[in-house]
Amino acid sequence: MDEQVEAMRPVNAVRNNCYAFLNVPQTATNEQISSAYRQWSRLVHPDKKKYPGATDAFQVIASSKDVLMDVPKRHHFDQQLRHAIDGNN
Repeated sequence: MDEQVEAMRPVNAVRNNCYAFLNVPQTATNEQISSAYRQWSRLVHPDKKKYPGATDAFQVIASSKDVLMDVPKRHHFDQQLRHAIDGNN
């Protein structure tokens, strides 16, 4: 069970930040986002990697890509991120 918790630690750390999860800047282009998605999905795709947490990690990667590639969703996400950052200051 400890291995599963450790495997999910990076996922949980950035689950609510699409940019951090894909490791792209907020100014990332669609090409950069797609490239990051492909790189990460190769590393964690549950059909290729059978470690605990692979499915969850892949779902977060796919969700992050979907949010950042859709202009209205990305705009809404950026607003939420700014609000969260402003609320922590």
